[in-house]
Amino acid sequence: MKFNKKIKIVIAADGGAGSGKTTGSKLIAKKFGLKLLTSGLLYRYCAYKLLTNNKIKNKKLFLRKIARRITIKKLKNKNLYTANVTEHTSKMAKIKYIRDLLKNFQKKFARQKKCIIEGRDIQTKILPGKKSDLK
Repeated sequence: MKFNKKIKIVIAADGGAGSGKTTGSKLIAKKFGLKLLTSGLLYRYCAYKLLTNNKIKNKKLFLRKIARRITIKKLKNKNLYTANVTEHTSKMAKIKYIRDLLKNFQKKFARQKKCIIEGRDIQTKILPGKKSDLK
């Protein structure tokens, strides 16, 4: 089933760890032809890039550069699921500076006509329900 081209639909799949957000989002995205962003992959990607570039002088500047260059294609890297990346991802997700950098990518992604964003605090932080927030 596909939506009319003129319809704008943005779905926020929000919930706690292990609640089925990713599984449900993948099923919905596939059934309705929506683009999917799993927000946890953004943090995994940042952790991966920091771990693979260990000679960084200014981590904040490096992270800002990474956040601006993220693409959905880059988030499909299988190396994002290693144990080392997973360990660092949870630490990075707690840092407000990194969350703010990645929030911009998520809001930009939400400007698409047909998409679903999955992750924690998506409804309250990224898609709070006001149209003006997506402009």
